[in-house]
Amino acid sequence: MKELIVSKKRWNYLIEALIDLGNGKLDQQVFIQNLGDEFECLEVLFNLVNEEWRDRLLHLSFVKPNEFQKYVNQYVFLVNKEFKITNVSDDFITNQSLHFNDIKNLNFLDLIDSETADYLKDRIQNKMLFSGLSKQTLTLFDINYMFNITTLNDDKTLVINLYQMYLDSRHFKPFMTENFEINRLKERKRNEFIIEDVKVFVDHYPLHKKLTLNQICKQFGINSNQLKKLFKEQYQTSVYEYFISLRMKHAYLLIETSTLAFKEIAVMVGYPQYSAFVNYFKTYFDILPKEVRCKVKKEHQK
Repeated sequence: MKELIVSKKRWNYLIEALIDLGNGKLDQQVFIQNLGDEFECLEVLFNLVNEEWRDRLLHLSFVKPNEFQKYVNQYVFLVNKEFKITNVSDDFITNQSLHFNDIKNLNFLDLIDSETADYLKDRIQNKMLFSGLSKQTLTLFDINYMFNITTLNDDKTLVINLYQMYLDSRHFKPFMTENFEINRLKERKRNEFIIEDVKVFVDHYPLHKKLTLNQICKQFGINSNQLKKLFKEQYQTSVYEYFISLRMKHAYLLIETSTLAFKEIAVMVGYPQYSAFVNYFKTYFDILPKEVRCKVKKEHQK
């Protein structure tokens, strides 16, 4: 196993973020320091996973608003033009164990992270609209939220919508289970088709040639363990045993219907060493090749 050298701070930060992700928090990003080390690949991957899920849920908010509500907590702040808080969603007050008077008339920008506050102040100074914000996340009371800002008709009140996305197991697990079952059935059907093709390939493979699992794996793009498992499940025998059965059945047919020498038949079904052929034949049919031919002769003489 490859070892990664990384500071304890970075390691703990990523672990905490993963735990939060496991608990359903999607509004987080790991800071990328552009150090170019291998651990940074994990940090970038974490951010990509977060962004992917967030984008999926945001898309859901447009196409299926009711479904979207299953995966998001939404809180509303009403503020005036100076961003002083005039009203807040009751559920936010409850979740934060606050009283409304604790934050009433406080400046919303003083409560959030400085980066977002500076960004919004800059837009205010430049008299820019709040629609189409390039920054979409903020931190309030050490919790990350996605947000947007709209203006009420009176142009004196701003509505700040905070979204805290999460993967609620009550809704997410059934969805995942259903999709898992569908994909599992598709995978099983696809595997059945592959194994059927493998059987056809073996059926038509020259009996005098050596057949290996590697050949089949390369031919069908499947690993050997999967091939052995799936073939056994579908045909109750291994690929190797099945190919031997084809050889033995063909050898029996030649012994019954021709006057070819036993050694010649052995070579035709892939056994240059006659003794090995006899052993396989005896094991498979519980009878020797010469006994089969004698039996056939006696039947013809009747």
